[in-house]
Amino acid sequence: MTKLANGKSFRDFYARFIDGRQPLPYDQIFPLAGLRVARDTTRVPQLGIASLQDSSGLHVTQVLPESSAATAGVQPGDQLVSVGGFSADDPSWTDNFRSRYARQPEGTGLPVVIKRSGAEQTLTAHLHFVLRIESRLVEDLRASAKAKRVREGILKGITAP
Repeated sequence: MTKLANGKSFRDFYARFIDGRQPLPYDQIFPLAGLRVARDTTRVPQLGIASLQDSSGLHVTQVLPESSAATAGVQPGDQLVSVGGFSADDPSWTDNFRSRYARQPEGTGLPVVIKRSGAEQTLTAHLHFVLRIESRLVEDLRASAKAKRVREGILKGITAP
């Protein structure tokens, strides 16, 4: 079978979205099933590092160019000791950091304690924010009766034994 509904080709869909580089048209497809993508945007403080935890601590593996960590002088290989007063040994330090600094003004100085070549150093980073977009699929309360039937059919297929 080479045709989809409304005379559209499977080959065209494959070439554009599967084998090609175009993103799937979620905002056009989901409404057909009475669903929509809800997006929440929040502004979160970001240091600008990637890290890896091992038995000796949290080690910086990457520093984003022009990030607050880069400007402060943090380097790959540094062991992160604390950020803004939060110990990097605490598994929830990033959540605590974001909670405390979320309402501070951009550019606020914050201490970043690192260990480099066995010696501790305190660097000063400046608060930088990025936008975090979280998406979730929700029921469209204004969906047509046909779209609601499609959604119920899909959901019934997912939950069937």
